[in-house]
Amino acid sequence: GDGQLTYRELDQRSDQLANYFDAIDLPPDALIGVYFERSIELVVAILAILKSGRVYVPLDPHYPSDRINFIAQETKLSVLLTTQPLQGQLPKLPMTKTLCLDAAWAEIAADAPTRHPCQDERMPEGLAYVMYTSGSTGKPKGVKMPCPNVVRYITALAQVVPVDASDIYLHVASFSFSSSVRQLLLPLSVGATLVLATRAQIKNPLHLLQLMQHKRVTVSDGVPSIWRAALQLLHDSAEERLRASDLSLRTIILSGDLTPVVLLKICASFLAIAPAFSMCMGKPRRLETWPMPSHPILTQLMAMCRLAIPTPTTRLISWTHP
Repeated sequence: GDGQLTYRELDQRSDQLANYFDAIDLPPDALIGVYFERSIELVVAILAILKSGRVYVPLDPHYPSDRINFIAQETKLSVLLTTQPLQGQLPKLPMTKTLCLDAAWAEIAADAPTRHPCQDERMPEGLAYVMYTSGSTGKPKGVKMPCPNVVRYITALAQVVPVDASDIYLHVASFSFSSSVRQLLLPLSVGATLVLATRAQIKNPLHLLQLMQHKRVTVSDGVPSIWRAALQLLHDSAEERLRASDLSLRTIILSGDLTPVVLLKICASFLAIAPAFSMCMGKPRRLETWPMPSHPILTQLMAMCRLAIPTPTTRLISWTHP
């Protein structure tokens, strides 16, 4: 949508909701489900949960109802936050209270102070979120992420990824995937502008590029396949072509999958600049390797991008074959 919030408004709304959780006597470590389309309400809900020292459990509205039911039952959700348009498609969850933020917001804002006290005593070893795997090998499994891990990760990234308050950062990751945490908290931690792409825009490469153009996005963060599809579409389509000068990009962050060298070359050629390509990984992954000593392709690649730069809390170990 076209909704927007200033940092002051975002802070105020998330404080109000965080205070509301206290007012209804939710346990300090309660698990709270968030069931929203990609929206401002979702961002407010996540920040409020984290501020209050509680744990968020993302639930994608496009998940099958049996998956939603399984996650809700296994986590014993205290509350599930959603909106009225989505409430009707929820499965019956008799042990979980459902709160529609759009319907209840007048009550939340009226009864709760606009400033939430720091809950430092709750945060050191508490959980930030529980995310469930795809379940491709069986039942979905919940992955619990402690707050200190999230803080260290975002703090470390802010030291090596070139993002600051002048940037406009595009968020495309599903909130049920861990990469969404980086795409949400990294820009907010440095005062950048966050742009949430809709589900429809993410599925349509041309619409995503048009969004980048319209919002003057400077940082693109996502899996390599997003750029592969977008650039292929521009190459194949005779209409609605975008020029590099139409975009304001200066940083492209690629993560979550192997990045073909040819994709980096095409990106650099299309943009007609030398953007910083950062390989940001939340957990150890396999990287493409080249024979040693240096291969000419590797030399070209290192000249055009930043590759495999370790964060301050990560060790990078390299070796050569005998």
